[in-house]
Amino acid sequence: MRELLSAEYLNEEILDTVAEIAAYPDVDTRKVISSIELVLNYDKDGLPQDVASKLTAVRDSLIGTSFSFRLKRYAGMDLLQDQIDRDGNETDKTAGDIRQLVREALAHPDLLRNELGWLVTEEARNGYRFGYALGQQDVDNSAWPDILEAWQGGGDTAHDYFVGGYLRAIFERDLGAWEKIIHDLATVLTNTPFLPGLVWRSGMTDNVAKLLLDLGKAGKFPPEALGIFSMGRTSAPISDELFGAWLNFLGGYWHLQSRRDCPQPCVHEPLGRAPVERGSDWKGHKPAGPLCA
Repeated sequence: MRELLSAEYLNEEILDTVAEIAAYPDVDTRKVISSIELVLNYDKDGLPQDVASKLTAVRDSLIGTSFSFRLKRYAGMDLLQDQIDRDGNETDKTAGDIRQLVREALAHPDLLRNELGWLVTEEARNGYRFGYALGQQDVDNSAWPDILEAWQGGGDTAHDYFVGGYLRAIFERDLGAWEKIIHDLATVLTNTPFLPGLVWRSGMTDNVAKLLLDLGKAGKFPPEALGIFSMGRTSAPISDELFGAWLNFLGGYWHLQSRRDCPQPCVHEPLGRAPVERGSDWKGHKPAGPLCA
């Protein structure tokens, strides 16, 4: 669209086509909104005023005014143009919209409850941001029971974007409440495979690090699931002693795996002895592969 709009003689035809596509009942409106936002953010100054106005009108009609439609735009879409302006500077164009959605969600819980089915899935591309803002304002954690029910009911489609953001806010406000939530989640068998990712997105304490280690040793999730903590700084608060226990546990796992993978005798450097730093680029892969004779 950006290239075509540079040809002024095509403007009317392109605008009519965009409006027609946007009106299709089965069209993915997020793609149309994204394309229009891209043009308005980076090319608006070079467009005739009437063209920019018509594009804005189409975009606004697609976003709509209802809570549901606006939530799908600002929690469901993670657009670069919302974060970087036309000059390449960082910006935060959606902060006000997200704050307004949070106010409405807390004032009218049914509005939020009706949207949780998709908010707890990968469809909420900007769910972490909205969940975090919601958790910051929901000081009584009143939304948590409904969020938990929706997340647990999501099955294979459940994701930790939105839930992780909400729990991050609780972690920052009330460490004890956050630890209790994580421990309660660990008592439900179907939750445990998701715990490493959920903790990675929300916070870390020695207490929870020990819980994850015990769950890993008990086979409640694959040991390599802990590899996510090699990214970022979530593992930084873990004590050196407990972090070493993590490394020894993972080192033993990779050693067994290497024996299975190599038909001949292998030499493998235990992960616990390697100079692995928290936040390194391990990314859940095996440390330097075994040396097979």
